[in-house]
Formats: sequence, structure tokens, C-alpha cells
Amino acid sequence: MMNEQNLRNGDATLILNHVTQVDMLTCIVTYNGETRRNSIILQSKLFVHCPKFIEASPGEESTFTCNFSTGSSGVQIFIDSPAFSIEWNKDSNKQPIARFSNVREHHMDGLNMSVTGVHHGTFSSTFKSVNPDDYGNYTCKVNYPHCIQGSAVTTLYMGKCPCLPCTCSVD
Repeated sequence: MMNEQNLRNGDATLILNHVTQVDMLTCIVTYNGETRRNSIILQSKLFVHCPKFIEASPGEESTFTCNFSTGSSGVQIFIDSPAFSIEWNKDSNKQPIARFSNVREHHMDGLNMSVTGVHHGTFSSTFKSVNPDDYGNYTCKVNYPHCIQGSAVTTLYMGKCPCLPCTCSVD
């Protein structure tokens, strides 16, 4: 509810609770017979989360998992929308190593993609066999119409080197 004193001071702040997906809100103010309008587009923020670090030794399998949601119970993500996309990028490369959208799926060689959980807000990519060139920072980006893009970064780093058996003999 708006406070009359705040309105007299020019403050017409409106706090919305339990927001559902709305494209545009319009504020209409009439004072002394003069009417002014201002419209804004309401955008939900996408919350994206992935582990900060992933440890893997060369040759091991390693899975990157990216979880996403709008954070608003009234706003649903429809992955069938042509504008929905989710991708993994390595370091500062513009070309994604894995990308899922309604239009197409793409991933680089040596990488498997799991899209079965996308309806529930999970996107995974798995390196079948980690190479030293695979170490670095990976960014998961989620795009959806009427939402502010969300992203999260994880770092793949070399785990402990495998121990090799050692035998000593004294002659």
C-alpha cells in the first residue's frame, strides 16, 4: 500500500510480492488534471549455480553440472521456447563447447551432453577423458526471454596424479 505522505514527497514506490510473469507494468499518475504515464518491462533474474571447483586427473571422466531457476515460483522456464538456450564456454572463448536450445544441440568431440534434466533446471556435460588442455575456467550461461541472463563459473583443475607402483631392489 502506498503511503500518502510519501506520495506528497514524490515517492510512488510500489513493492510487488509473489510476482508472476508479466511483460510490462505501467504507472499512471494524475495530478491537477494532468496525467503522466511510464512503463517498465519486468524481468526475472535467472539464478545459475555450479560447483566452484572440479578436480580431475588426466584420463579421468569429469562432469560439469549447471543448475538454474528463476527464483520466482510464478515464473516457469519453458525450454521449448526458441529463445531459450544454455551453454558452457571455456575461458574467454566465444564458441561454446556445449550448447542446448530448442533449435539444436551442439558439443565438441570428447564431450557428452546430458539434457534429460533440463526440464528440471539441470544441464550437464561430461569429458570422457580429461586432457591437460581441458583445465581452466568454464562458464555456464542461461538465456531465456523476459529474464536477465544468468551465469556461473566453475574451474576444472588437475587432481592428484595417479600413484604408480614402485619396486626397489638392492643387488
